[in-house]
Amino acid sequence: MDQWSVPCSVYRGGTSRGIFFLAKDVPQNKEKRDLLFMTAIDAWNGTQVDGLGGMTSSTSKVCVVGPSDIDGADVEWTFFQIGLENPIVDEKGTCGNLMTAVGAFAVDKGLIKIPPQSKQVAVNVYHTNLKKMIRIEVPVYENMSQTTGDFYIAGVKKPGAKIYISIMNPGGENTGAVNPLGVKSEIVFNNQNHSDVTFSDVLNPFVFIRASSVGLTGAESKAELLKNQKVFDVLDDIRADMAVKTGLARDVQEAKTVVQNIPKIAIVSEPITYTTNQGTVVNAEDIDIAIKVISMGKLHNSSPASCMYNIAVSSAIKGTLINEIIGDKTGGRRLVRIGHPGGITEVFVDIDEESGTPVSVSVERTARLIMSGEVYVPKEL
Repeated sequence: MDQWSVPCSVYRGGTSRGIFFLAKDVPQNKEKRDLLFMTAIDAWNGTQVDGLGGMTSSTSKVCVVGPSDIDGADVEWTFFQIGLENPIVDEKGTCGNLMTAVGAFAVDKGLIKIPPQSKQVAVNVYHTNLKKMIRIEVPVYENMSQTTGDFYIAGVKKPGAKIYISIMNPGGENTGAVNPLGVKSEIVFNNQNHSDVTFSDVLNPFVFIRASSVGLTGAESKAELLKNQKVFDVLDDIRADMAVKTGLARDVQEAKTVVQNIPKIAIVSEPITYTTNQGTVVNAEDIDIAIKVISMGKLHNSSPASCMYNIAVSSAIKGTLINEIIGDKTGGRRLVRIGHPGGITEVFVDIDEESGTPVSVSVERTARLIMSGEVYVPKEL
């Protein structure tokens, strides 16, 4: 045969989908490894017709999971963002949605010992990209991750079994600080417009800018936004500038061509009534903030989980744009209701009452094994 193959599985985790490999099955040679990942997804074609991608940043993802020697960790996980019409493999940042599937994959592949009669198992994951511990509580059924249930998440129409994810001591994973540029920074774009942004680094770094700063309300539909390429261009310029200022990229060219995955950028606004991509009306009184995310140059159909983690943490930091919109909340555990194009997601953040710093951020998601088999790569490549 003129192709070689590697065992893999395809999972949905939250509102993302990715290809999962066991660490022992992945080539050690970086060039061959990256070729495997890019070919499996099809990084070269916009349609991704020659691979398993789905034409969006949320479906152009690869995860590698294996046993870990780190104290307290059951497994370790490395995340890779694969390019869209761009043959790149980006190891910076993470996917907060696919974290859900990491726990399910670890259970399904026998990397976790499941006590007899257990209905749930905790999977402690060391995330190599961020050097961070994650706890994933996975429901199990007959020694496999349970997929069926009655828990709905925004962006997925069918219910599933609830998986609970907690990230301990969140913040500063990529830049060394939650807000490396301070709670707010003033920027200038189009050589004349001034605006405040908040740069927040929780799992993935994000740039938050008010919708009004770029001439939007926050209630625009996907179709309306896709007609406004000028806004996308401005937002990408801001994103690239922030990447350079925080040391994520050496210059703007690298930020636009190589470091496309981080930082991501999100448009935020006060609670506003809007219609989701599925045609459902979200009422302003049911949310604390409205957001729209641009990832890898594309409008996200819902929201990366890492964006929601950033918002939850930023809501507790006085002076950030998010805190100004949501306002101060009392209590050590705070619930933040986030409205996005896929619907509403609730995120919890636990705050140390004395220091005011976040000690954990949590979210409830679902995951499902879609297929398991082998992916093929032409030998001549």
